[in-house]
Amino acid sequence: MFATITKSYYSRTLGFLFYQALGLLHEKDLIHPQDVLSVYEVVDSESPDEAVWNLENDLVALVVLLTLPRVSRTVDGLNFIAKRADLVNLFLPYGKSFCVTLDEWL
Repeated sequence: MFATITKSYYSRTLGFLFYQALGLLHEKDLIHPQDVLSVYEVVDSESPDEAVWNLENDLVALVVLLTLPRVSRTVDGLNFIAKRADLVNLFLPYGKSFCVTLDEWL
């Protein structure tokens, strides 16, 4: 029971922090909603290899990755991470430490 409460607490806390970060990014004009939408259009290409992830910086890339629809996170998200060294360095240690199954990555 304690593990469930702890996981729920962390989930709510991370959700709150994520939405606060998105609000700050928009408020400070660090990322434009159009940047995220233009990346979604690219995701519709026939193959993930055709997608050109043309993003300004790693902060924008991280926000786009976190806002991908859950269905797209498996293939598109992992391909996206693989193409950006900074994201590989960020997520690989997390995955090794906390994820046992692929579902936990999602």
